[in-house]
Amino acid sequence: MAITRSLRTAAPLVALALGAAACTSGGEKDAAPTTLTPVEPTTTTTTTTVAAVVPSTSGLPRADEPALVEIALPPTMIVSDGGTIREIRGDEATVLARVSALELGQDPEDGERFGLIDVGGARSVVAEVHRAGISSIRRYESDGTSIGFGEGNNPATDADGRWIVFARGGDVVLASGSGDELAVTTVGSVVVDIAMTGDGTAVAVLTDQDLSVVSFDQSGFGATTPVPVVGDVSAVAWVDSETLSVAVAGSTGGTVSVLGADARPVQSTDIHAEIVDLDWSSDGSIAVATTSEGEIRWVKQGAWGPLESPAAEATRW
Repeated sequence: MAITRSLRTAAPLVALALGAAACTSGGEKDAAPTTLTPVEPTTTTTTTTVAAVVPSTSGLPRADEPALVEIALPPTMIVSDGGTIREIRGDEATVLARVSALELGQDPEDGERFGLIDVGGARSVVAEVHRAGISSIRRYESDGTSIGFGEGNNPATDADGRWIVFARGGDVVLASGSGDELAVTTVGSVVVDIAMTGDGTAVAVLTDQDLSVVSFDQSGFGATTPVPVVGDVSAVAWVDSETLSVAVAGSTGGTVSVLGADARPVQSTDIHAEIVDLDWSSDGSIAVATTSEGEIRWVKQGAWGPLESPAAEATRW
């Protein structure tokens, strides 16, 4: 069974101008004054000394807690903090997108807020945009424009940004990266999370009832394979194109588990916090988890530690 997700509560945002137009299911491109800086994709890692909790079973060098370890991190991290989506590279942060400004007299509770995100294709970002109780999907492109996909939540994309998959009510929608809806499949339950393989051939769909893997191509959705996970699952992510990882709630907080072929955990890391979002680096060597308190933590080989960043709704390597 899965647990439902809600936006992290936070103080009202002082929103800056984005000028996003109304979302359309036809994928109309809007010339919004969004700041989005293209960055060449890279798999290079940077060795950094970071704080860590290192259990003796992790395989990493053991040290007294709190420990400091040298670990290879991806060079960039994309963070949705509600008001902005930022690319963080070392000590530098580039704003990729901002929510639209509050209208005169508008209740801050009705203003825009970013939720979950995914990244694909020259660092274009697909995001949940929440406004006045309604969630929609937008893709922010490197040329400063954006594409609307209509109402929806839990967006996912592949490494090249060719496909966008998201939830709309009890349905899961497949769309092209340019905004054309291609197929719809009904799951009949509340969708908690969706994760797409980097090669864009399948999605893992987590609902409040179960977890399944659904194949797809340009002709539509294909076979559905149930994944019999145990526990209250709050997030799902692909380690690679064949290996799934889940975040499971427990008495001590949350655990990141890598699943084997039989859906049983082959490696688990308890990070002592409720996990609302999960992602893995492109080489599958290290995960990043976002907690319900907005903290970001790296996870590797049973060890974990905090990463400095703004309070986050979601994070991607």
